Amino acid sequence: PDSPGSYDIVAKGIRNSQQMRIMNYKDKNPTAKSAKDTLVFMDIGGVTAEEVNAKWMSKILNKKKIDNFGWGRSQEDGKAREG
Repeated sequence: PDSPGSYDIVAKGIRNSQQMRIMNYKDKNPTAKSAKDTLVFMDIGGVTAEEVNAKWMSKILNKKKIDNFGWGRSQEDGKAREG
């Protein structure tokens, strides 16, 4: 956030995240040319399936484009959808 006590919405469609972690790609691959911090998290599925998501932090923190990870309501009928 830009100031203490504030927040920014940087992702949507995440229903029940678990095991959220920021990993550094260079830690796992020492020969990589550059380090990339990656947000990795699990989202529990209801009926269909669980998800494991991974997204570079540079893309998550770009407030110009907010990623939708798939949970939410259909604009057509207002019903909840999985993944």
